[in-house]
Amino acid sequence: MRSFRMCADCGREYNDPADRRFHAQPIACPVCGPKLTLLDRRGCPVDGDPLDGAAAALARGEIVAIRSLGGFLLAADAGLNSALRRLRRTKDRAGKPFALMCDSTATARLIAALPTAGLAALRSIPHPIVLLPKRRPPAIPVSNQVAPGNACLGIMLPYTPLHLLLLRAFHRISGRPPVLVMTSANRQDEPITASADELYADLAGAFDCCLTHDRPIANRCDDSVVLPGDSPNAPAILVRRSRGYAPAPLRLPPAFHVKRPVLAVGGELRSCFALAENDRVFLSPHIGDLVSPRAAAFFEETLGRLISWTGIKPEVVACDLHPDYFSTRLAEKLARRFRAKLVRVQHHYAHILSVMAEHGLPAPVIGLACDGTGYGPDKAVWGCELLLIRPGLSWLRLNHLAYMYHHEGSGELADPWRLARAYLDARLQQQTETRPRAIATSSLGRLFDAVAAVTGVCRHATFAGQAALALEAAAVEATTPRAGLFGPRGNGYEEFVATLDPRPLLRQVVADCRSGLPQPTVAVRFHRAVVRALASAAVAAAREYGTRTVCLSGGSFQNRILRQGLVAHLGRAGLAVRHNQAAPLNDGSLALGQVIAAASLFRPRS
Repeated sequence: MRSFRMCADCGREYNDPADRRFHAQPIACPVCGPKLTLLDRRGCPVDGDPLDGAAAALARGEIVAIRSLGGFLLAADAGLNSALRRLRRTKDRAGKPFALMCDSTATARLIAALPTAGLAALRSIPHPIVLLPKRRPPAIPVSNQVAPGNACLGIMLPYTPLHLLLLRAFHRISGRPPVLVMTSANRQDEPITASADELYADLAGAFDCCLTHDRPIANRCDDSVVLPGDSPNAPAILVRRSRGYAPAPLRLPPAFHVKRPVLAVGGELRSCFALAENDRVFLSPHIGDLVSPRAAAFFEETLGRLISWTGIKPEVVACDLHPDYFSTRLAEKLARRFRAKLVRVQHHYAHILSVMAEHGLPAPVIGLACDGTGYGPDKAVWGCELLLIRPGLSWLRLNHLAYMYHHEGSGELADPWRLARAYLDARLQQQTETRPRAIATSSLGRLFDAVAAVTGVCRHATFAGQAALALEAAAVEATTPRAGLFGPRGNGYEEFVATLDPRPLLRQVVADCRSGLPQPTVAVRFHRAVVRALASAAVAAAREYGTRTVCLSGGSFQNRILRQGLVAHLGRAGLAVRHNQAAPLNDGSLALGQVIAAASLFRPRS
C-alpha cells in the first residue's frame, strides 16, 4: 500500500517510499528535496542512480561515506571481514566496537537479543545506538571485527529516509539482510566530519565513494548511545547524549534552581558542556575527548551556537579540579572572556550531584562514584569513592578502594599487563617513599584493567574501557552456581569484601587462574566480590549517617553486572538506589554536576 505525504517545503502531495515511522521531522518531496549525488574517491560524480551505486559498492566490500544528519558516516557491510579490517586500519581503531544499522527490529533480532526495554529504545524517537547482548550464534553472519571481546552489539534503526532507502537498495542488490556498519567519519580523537571538503581533505583513501546531497549539515552531532533500561518499563540509560537528545533542556526541581547563569565545561574525556539558568540545564551534544585543536574548536563553535539559541550569558564558569586538564585551561579562558567567576569542582562529587539533580534527591545521600580516573584533592587518582552529600551540598569522603601504586600515568588508557605487574609487586607497594614517581590510585577502572590482564581476557588495551568490557563479557559467559562461589571462607575475595584492599583479591585471582579455573568463572567471582564489597560499604555508611538513598555514577556502572548487582543488594537492605539516566553514567554527566555545585555556592542559605 502506497503512503502519500505533503511536502513540508512546496506543499505537493507525493509518494513516500519510506515508512513514516522513521521520519522525526517532515521531509521535502523528490521535486524540491535533497539532490542525491554519488562521488568517487576523487570527488567526481558517478553516472547512474546514486542509491544503487552506493549499495552495489557496499555489496562489493567497499567503504562508502554518507552525508547523514549530524555529519558524515563511513558505511561497510557488517558481514565482510576484509571491509572491516580495512576500516579499522584507516580509522586507526584497532579494537573499539563499531555501530551497526539494521533496516528493522526483525533484522536486529537475527544478531542480538532484544528485550522489551531494548525494543523500546530502538523504536524511540531519537533512534539512538542501543547496546544489546549478542545473539549466540547469530542467525546471519556478522564479522567478529564488529565488536571483538565485547558481549554487546551497538545497533540502531534508520533515522533518515536516506538511510532506509540505502538499506533497501543494499538488500535488493546483494540479496543479504541489510546490516551495515555505520561509524563516524573522522580521525581518532577528532570531531565528526561535517562537510564534503573536510571529508576529502582529511579522509582521502579511507573510502571508495561518497553518497551526498545538497543539504548542508547545520549542527555537527554524533549518534547517541544508550543501554536498555534494567526492567521492561524502565527508561534507557544514556552512555552518549547527542543526536536526538541534545540540546533539549533538563528541568531542575526547585531545590536545584540556578540563580546565576552557569557554564560548566565538563571533563577532559567524553566531554560535553552545560549552560544553565533558573530551572533549565542545556547539555551540549557529545564533544568527545578535548585533546586536539579541532576538538577545542568544535567545543567553542557549539558553545557559541548554544549561547545564541538560549540567550544565556554565563556569570559563573565551572570546571574540574584537575589543574592540567585542557578543559580547565579552557574554563579559565572562558571565565576571562565572560568576566565570570571560576569554580573548580571535584570529579566524583560532580558525578553524585548529577544524580541528585536528575532525580530531585534531598541531602543527605550516600554516593558511590566509580570510574577510571578523577583528580583528588590529595593529588591521587581517585576512582572508587564512597561519599556523603550533606545538607547544603557539602561533601565528605567516607571510604575508598585502598590505594595502589603504579607508573602508568593518570590518563584513561593504561596498559593492563603493566598495571597487573605493578599491583602484584609487593616491593613497589611497600616502598613508595623511595619511588616518588609512583602514582597512588583508588580507581576501580584500574583494578578491572589489572584483573583482565591476570585472567588473560585483555592484556593490552587500545581504547579506554577495553579491558573492563572484555572482563564483563567473560563474566556474562559464566555458568558458575551462586552456592560456594568464592570457595572456602577466608580467601582473598572475602578479605576484599571486608577491607576494600585490592591486594588479597588480586592474589586470589592469580591463585584461581593457576588452579585452572576457567576465565568466565574467575571473572564472575571478581564481579560479585566487587558488588558485595561496595554494597557492604554503602549499607554501613547509610546506617551511620541516617539516610536511605544511595546514588551511583561513573563509567564503571555502565557494567550491567555491577549496576544490577548493587541495585539488588542495596534494595534488599532497604535502600533506594538511583543512577544517571537523563545524563550519561560516564563523564558526560560531569557538566550537570558542576552546574549544581557552582549554583549551590550562590544560593541563599536558609
